[in-house]
Amino acid sequence: MLTETLPMAPIAAARPVAVPPRDWRPRQRAKAIVLTAGGAIYALSHALNLLGSTPTLDSPAEIASKYLFGAGALLIMAGLGSLMSQFRRSPLGVAAVQLTWVGMLFILLNAYQVLFVFPVYGWEGIGAISEQAAIVNIATIPTVILGPILLAIASWRSGVMAWWNAMLLLAATAAVAVMVVVPEWEVPLAISSTIVAGIAYAFAGVRAMRTSEETR
Repeated sequence: MLTETLPMAPIAAARPVAVPPRDWRPRQRAKAIVLTAGGAIYALSHALNLLGSTPTLDSPAEIASKYLFGAGALLIMAGLGSLMSQFRRSPLGVAAVQLTWVGMLFILLNAYQVLFVFPVYGWEGIGAISEQAAIVNIATIPTVILGPILLAIASWRSGVMAWWNAMLLLAATAAVAVMVVVPEWEVPLAISSTIVAGIAYAFAGVRAMRTSEETR
């Protein structure tokens, strides 16, 4: 008896699973940690100035203060992206982060001048550089005040910062504005405003970390 053998269906070859390329962008949590660290270092930098000052700015505490000041500003610049990502529907928030970044860049360059230009050329040298860069200074100095003010307002409205956190940033920025108008108060206002602003950025980073964990 003959049996008919049915043709077997061809077996489909297994296709290799495509592995998606690695995303090298820093995660939200990483940027928030950087912002927190930057704010803490930024505040610590001027807390060291409470230990005293010298006319030549060469005491160990003052030198450490300037290094920490610049490092804190740099880390805040790197960590501001953790706030930017929360302003998807807030053009004011996006603009505020960008202006704050430019203001922090000005602060970083100021720290560089005090660290490396002042010991060689003194205040006269720094003044000469400022005169040559007058246009740049006119364009960037307002961002030191305007950026944090808009950032505090946008963060408060969007829930990116707690109300008290936004108020800390506003208070620190107001102190900087008063310092410009009343030069006699420059030293105490510069120290206090930097400490308060650093604390505000640090707590903003902590809140951004919690937000990143909730959205996983």
